[in-house]
Amino acid sequence: MELKGFSTKCIHGGEEGKYEFDVIPPIHLSSTYQLKYEDQDFVYSRVDNPTRRVLEDKMSVLEKGVASLAFSSGIAAISTVVLSFVKPGEEVILSEDIYGGTKTLFMEILSKRGIKYKYVDTRYADRLEDEISDDTRLVMIESPSNPMMRITDIEKVSKIAHEHGLKVAVDNTFASPYLQNPIELGADITIHSATKYLGGHSDIIAGTATFKTMEDYELVKLHRTRLGGVLSPFDSYLLLRSIKTLEVRMERHCKNAMEIAEYLSNHPKVEDVLYPFLKSFPQYDLARSQMRLGGGMISFKLYTDDQDKVDVFLNSLSIMKKAVSLGGVETLIEQPATMTHRALPDEEKKRLGITPGLIRLSVGIENVEDLISDLENALRNI
Repeated sequence: MELKGFSTKCIHGGEEGKYEFDVIPPIHLSSTYQLKYEDQDFVYSRVDNPTRRVLEDKMSVLEKGVASLAFSSGIAAISTVVLSFVKPGEEVILSEDIYGGTKTLFMEILSKRGIKYKYVDTRYADRLEDEISDDTRLVMIESPSNPMMRITDIEKVSKIAHEHGLKVAVDNTFASPYLQNPIELGADITIHSATKYLGGHSDIIAGTATFKTMEDYELVKLHRTRLGGVLSPFDSYLLLRSIKTLEVRMERHCKNAMEIAEYLSNHPKVEDVLYPFLKSFPQYDLARSQMRLGGGMISFKLYTDDQDKVDVFLNSLSIMKKAVSLGGVETLIEQPATMTHRALPDEEKKRLGITPGLIRLSVGIENVEDLISDLENALRNI
């Protein structure tokens, strides 16, 4: 039977016909398997594992790809994809505003091993044409971006990249498969830090990659096997458990975030609110065209860049926890300039707008009135 609804796919997708009695996918902890048949699927768990395979099949259903891979972290997924397609002397084009861990991966590791990279403001897709060189092999974008919430026209960027024979990978972490499907929009690979919305409970470190073609899947799987960044069976089980509630969680994340974004946009101590589904958001129309809802992430700028006042604001919160990461059922808040993006050079942070007054909010699924009261009290103190 074809599964049509997203929530049905979250609960049953990738599991059909795999078990005789189990309602929930079992955990296969064995590191090695008896060799009974030629070309059997499972030989050694670094290569393949039955629990991880179910998770990967589910991700393929949700992200509308032909196959998926699960990794030990989101950055393991990103680094394995890059190393699969790019050799020393070749180049990656990155969205100008992209996850700080991706930037430091290129700055501190990959560039020192001969892989070149450049940043392009992919809000303006036409600029990509002028930046592609003979050495470019991969375009890696993030939409919405972290932390400035910039939206990239995935369909347009993919079309331009493919005209030059390039692969396109999209970090879809902020949106989740419920809000956006980059492969359907033309991308070759969709990547997630599954630690975030897919896991949803701040208790798993994981990553995934989903592919448009089996050729790309097989290439990256070979590199994952050699590099070893695979997801454990137990974490695969936990992630499968979490994904079953992805739709209902995302609906609440988005509903709460929309209300909070509207509240913040009318507050005298907030200078600007960056949320894709606010009508005041500069890329509102594009966001509406490729996302189902606005997501659970908000970035906003306080009226001040005074670090002491920012500290007072953050330390006055009681429900919201000051912490890195995002996408959990609990609301987390952070200052990118001193936390998630602290490793960036000061001039880079200033250029991107990552000032001391910029706050990133991962809206949880608590009662929204309690969350707004928490913000109101903290804003009153500065």
